[in-house]
Amino acid sequence: MSLYGDDPRYTIGALRNAQRLPVVFPGWKLRFYYRDGGVLRQLVDKLRELEADMRDVTKIPGVAALAPMLWRMTALDDPFVDVLLSRDADSRLTDRDAAEVDAWLSAHGRPTFHCIRDHPSHALFSVNGGLWGARRRRLVDLLGGRSLTPLLANFGDQYMDDMRFLDKHLWTPLSTLFPHEIYCHDSVSCGKWVGAHPFTTARHWPGEHVGQVFDAWTRPRQGDVNLLLAADRNFMCEPDIQSNRWSVDQDDGSTTN
Repeated sequence: MSLYGDDPRYTIGALRNAQRLPVVFPGWKLRFYYRDGGVLRQLVDKLRELEADMRDVTKIPGVAALAPMLWRMTALDDPFVDVLLSRDADSRLTDRDAAEVDAWLSAHGRPTFHCIRDHPSHALFSVNGGLWGARRRRLVDLLGGRSLTPLLANFGDQYMDDMRFLDKHLWTPLSTLFPHEIYCHDSVSCGKWVGAHPFTTARHWPGEHVGQVFDAWTRPRQGDVNLLLAADRNFMCEPDIQSNRWSVDQDDGSTTN
């Protein structure tokens, strides 16, 4: 995750995710890219207490000059990383997220690239900046073995610049040349994108979704919830248990979506 500024939506979110990691992603390491002096020292110290891997970008060649939103992408060039996941600090690590990641990692053929689309807004883009993962070494090999960090310099801090980078330099070459290396879980548009598979897990409540944005008090962004509730459901992309359960609820006259 990239961590910068003092907006509690992100700083408190970082703490909450560090607390949740050993519960929902046991065995994984949560890494934060930050600039020394750019976030509160107390926050950095607390995250270290929670066993987060804190990386000061001023000590990583070629990274400090990049837009902060893109810092997390530089894990693609870290030779000590085997598998990486990119997530947003203002979302929350959840058991549904972990279940889809596990399904990808155990999929036949060991596909290289993973992404998640679990909300109508996710279906608008090939890859969302905080909802993808990769077997790093294999991905770099497929992309020609070159360093990817220098390519990030061509993108800034405008909204969706991270997704533009992912679409141009990861998704396009993979989907064109190696579509079998893509394995994405998609509950909303699984018939639209290369390598998309239905979700394996049901929503805990009708408006819940992986990558959901929360404020500092863990209140979900209501506009996102409303959009999901108002959208037409794509039953072919949902696990059978969810389709069956919600259908029964609707037959009983209860309100879902």
